[in-house]
Amino acid sequence: MKTPPITEMLKALLAAGMTQQSIAEAIGVTQPTVFRALNGAELRYCVGKELEQLYAAKVRPVDGCCAERREADRRQRERRQNERRA
Repeated sequence: MKTPPITEMLKALLAAGMTQQSIAEAIGVTQPTVFRALNGAELRYCVGKELEQLYAAKVRPVDGCCAERREADRRQRERRQNERRA
């Protein structure tokens, strides 16, 4: 499955009920960075990958075989974010 552009992923996450702030916290950037990305600015590669994972977890349908892996990925992202904040 092809990954949609960053702006489309962000719009889908917003439509799914997330805020710019919650997206920013989930992918480890600031809210203004999310705002700029919504308006076409590029993101660093690692941030784009975090966004893809968040999009996959929140928007794409989750099938049974991948649900555990996505949950593990989510926990790993949270650990990395906590490490960055420390």
